[in-house]
Amino acid sequence: MAVWAKTSSLPGGNNSSIITHRRTLGKIGFKLAAEIQDPEEIANALKDYNDIVEDMRLVTQISEKEYTELRGATTLSQISDKIYTVLGKNGLRNEDVEDRLRNWANPLLRRDKMPQLPNSWDRIKSIWVRFMWKADPFYYTWEQYTYPNIDQHFSSIGKPEKAPGSGRSILYQQKRGRSDEFENLIAQLLIKDWISEREAMAMRNLRTTDHPQKFSDKQQQVTIVDPVTGLEITVTAAEAAVVEVDKWVNQRMQTVYHTLEGTLEIRKSYRLLAEKFFPQQPGESNDVYNQRMEEKVNEKFEVIIAIPFPTVVIFWPKPRKMIWGKPTDNGH
Repeated sequence: MAVWAKTSSLPGGNNSSIITHRRTLGKIGFKLAAEIQDPEEIANALKDYNDIVEDMRLVTQISEKEYTELRGATTLSQISDKIYTVLGKNGLRNEDVEDRLRNWANPLLRRDKMPQLPNSWDRIKSIWVRFMWKADPFYYTWEQYTYPNIDQHFSSIGKPEKAPGSGRSILYQQKRGRSDEFENLIAQLLIKDWISEREAMAMRNLRTTDHPQKFSDKQQQVTIVDPVTGLEITVTAAEAAVVEVDKWVNQRMQTVYHTLEGTLEIRKSYRLLAEKFFPQQPGESNDVYNQRMEEKVNEKFEVIIAIPFPTVVIFWPKPRKMIWGKPTDNGH
């Protein structure tokens, strides 16, 4: 996983070798090729780049066309060729994409100035992520984020409440503020054949006071991962499309779900470190290795959520409750 850092916070951040603006963005691969010679470092840099491109597509920051142009780099110089191709056509529509590419490349270009990782798993520091859950909604549903906020809105527990509103639904506001990402989302749903052209047109033409009906045209069965539980579920394609829009909206709102998604990114970093120190053994199955890695990560990473009752729930390494901050006798 790439290390993210603001350019201004990098040691020696004014050095000419770093990427600071769009004019030098296309030079990322050439600069990296000149700086990195070690085959293992080259392989890691390429993996990080391709992983970032996959993730930018997943979170709809890039279009399918941009994804096709950017993906699959096999050499560092080819990264520049790909970025130049996109910049030379229509440019990158989403400024966050430029930031992500810069924030990935600059620590590599200044890696001699960056803090070094410990040389053993035992020296990796543990982390507890703690936050208070008060009135913030956990996860907005279709009925909540498509409801025009005229004279009432839904509270965090889904109950209609009288309140002054803007006359716009959450979905409309997100569509208006992130039009390129919204279009990327609709394009992905069409490619998956989860919505029809008619439904796509209705979403693109969503007006201020519209309260759209859930998708219903595509009824084939598909298997997806429930974004809240993390479990695989089998639903119709239309229902899967609703889940995808649910996730898209909640990832852009101040919800507990969004916060937890951020903590999972930290956990992924620990997982990558665990894999570095404990590689898969010959003959070890993927399931056994995955279980071993999860146990290692559980040694170092834990999330605690405090709620407005005398209870704290710890999600990792195993669900258990704490009363007034102290574990219960039975551990449950």
